[in-house]
Amino acid sequence: MTNNGRSNSFMVRFYNIIMKISTVKISVLLLIIIIILSFQINIFSTQGLEQALSLEQTLTNDQNSVKTRSRDVKSCSGDINIRSENSKVSSDVKACSKNSKVRVGPEYLFEVKTKDQLLYLGKIISQDEKLLVLETENKTVEIPVNNIKRIRKIKIIGKKHYYEDPIPYKLLLSPTGKTLKKGEGYFSDIFIVYPMYYYGLSDKVTIGGGAFIPNPALFFSLSIKVSLTSNDKHKLAAGICLLNFFNSYKLYTLGSYYLASTHGDTFNNFTIGLGVMTTGEENGGWTLMLGGEKRIFKNLAFVTDNWISYDSEEEQNLGFYIILSTGLRLIFPSWCLTFAVFVEPSPGAGIVPYISFSFQT
Repeated sequence: MTNNGRSNSFMVRFYNIIMKISTVKISVLLLIIIIILSFQINIFSTQGLEQALSLEQTLTNDQNSVKTRSRDVKSCSGDINIRSENSKVSSDVKACSKNSKVRVGPEYLFEVKTKDQLLYLGKIISQDEKLLVLETENKTVEIPVNNIKRIRKIKIIGKKHYYEDPIPYKLLLSPTGKTLKKGEGYFSDIFIVYPMYYYGLSDKVTIGGGAFIPNPALFFSLSIKVSLTSNDKHKLAAGICLLNFFNSYKLYTLGSYYLASTHGDTFNNFTIGLGVMTTGEENGGWTLMLGGEKRIFKNLAFVTDNWISYDSEEEQNLGFYIILSTGLRLIFPSWCLTFAVFVEPSPGAGIVPYISFSFQT
């Protein structure tokens, strides 16, 4: 293999490093993840999550009274103050539950959280650079854009509501065409030992990075992604990811330049990407990425992230290197847990497990 071939296939290096982790270490990591998951509500519960659980319980309890009340579908919204009494929350959501019977196809509500800790539930009537207008159960609310901390979409089908994926900005390892909104951020941790953080400098620019906890000098990354479109259903972004790692006591810095295009919403989507690796002195081959996400249950999504790399200097397999993956993502209002496996479809290749935990900040 030539130096050019080595610089091209960071994925090969990543694959080999992970494969060196013993079965015992993997078992310990899995055990820690299970313990964390068992305490999920107590550890990671936030006010927004508590409200979401209240919404779900109310929808279930009010099924039998749906037929006794009729409202216009437009009235199916309500504004919720996080500091208000639970009875107010139940009243607002009850109207949504009852009206859901007359809907044809999915409807969408938006949960808008402000910087002064107010939470509104309703339909967005209009939005510009300065003001968002939300139609709630009892009134129309005007919210200054600079006072909005987060907007979360909720899909309503029948009596069930589905929260969107809190991290639609990446699949497993590959980026999508989506970028963070200004001021938004998310934290993600792979195998507990590789934490990453990403932040939206603006609606179009996202920056981030990560490091290997046991030895940050062994492997660390920096990245920037820029949105090239503003279409809600089709997102196109360009980015650079600098990958730094030691091999045989020598520091390698690889640059990955990519384009990623994502079609769909935060519930169901498909992403295609094209990247080129370079060391700064010479260019490597290209990598084609195909992946996507499909919501299969209320809180469960199927995720896949697949790579096809090519390097004309690589003699094995005619210069092609393929990695396939399949995974499941447990989705909650503000965080998610992803389990997956990567595999190289060639004789003697092993299976690499993947576990990550992510949450919005």
